[in-house]
Amino acid sequence: MCDYNKKSKYHIHLGKTGVAGKNIKTARMYKPPLAASYNLLPCTLAPRGHGRRTNRQPEVRLANRRKKMKKRVLMGLVLLVISGTSAIFAQQPTLDKLNIRKGGDGNYMATALNKNISGAVVIPDTYDGKPVNRIYVNGFSNCTGITSVIIPNSVTVIENDAFHGCTGIKSITIPASVTIIGYNAFRNCTNLTSVTFLSTGIRLTKNNANFTIAQIEFDGDLGNKYQAGGAGTYTRTAGSNEWTKQGGRTLTGTGTYSDGAQVTITGDGQTITVTGTASGGGKFTETYKRQ
Repeated sequence: MCDYNKKSKYHIHLGKTGVAGKNIKTARMYKPPLAASYNLLPCTLAPRGHGRRTNRQPEVRLANRRKKMKKRVLMGLVLLVISGTSAIFAQQPTLDKLNIRKGGDGNYMATALNKNISGAVVIPDTYDGKPVNRIYVNGFSNCTGITSVIIPNSVTVIENDAFHGCTGIKSITIPASVTIIGYNAFRNCTNLTSVTFLSTGIRLTKNNANFTIAQIEFDGDLGNKYQAGGAGTYTRTAGSNEWTKQGGRTLTGTGTYSDGAQVTITGDGQTITVTGTASGGGKFTETYKRQ
């Protein structure tokens, strides 16, 4: 009886039930995928290169096609991973363009490495195991070569003049984690035409408590529109002072959770923000986005 698990330099001839004498030639020992359906004939061994080549049986050809198909599927998966790599890398922090410095609270603040940086900027959410929770004063001011900025959910404060004069930025998203935007943070961003706020109730720094976000943070009337409309996306024509909220619907209301927490609800048809005071006294904010 032939040993199918042992490699050999000889050919092995197999015959299917009722097809004695119909044999095949392979380069090594071969075990049929459905061994139970085969009867083994006595092994006829011949040195490589001897014997007449015959056509392969249909079952063997099917097995080979399956092997080729598996290889093609594997290659397809590899190509899929490679094609998605650029999108993944595009969101990686651009640390070569940043100066990450430690703040007084032990967390980190982000600034530009220098005024000549350009292209997309992605700020990390952590650095050295600690949150990056602030965009520092004048951190990116007058960096006219920047075309886009991704602010992570770890940032809670965008300080004074943080992006003042960044004329290359066309759109920006303020994450729900941000609670304070400092004086002139987005002033003179002349090509900024789309701003998305993911939360409602952003306030100013304590040093500017007598002002409102409407008066000093952005060009045009965006501050006023944000105060009235809350979270959402606001757009304008470049250079215009008039901003328009997209979606056209505003939701406001109050309510009480089953545990007694009092909440205020705001939204624009795309995002709903719930802020309130828990029954134990703690403050909380929840954001829900339309799917």
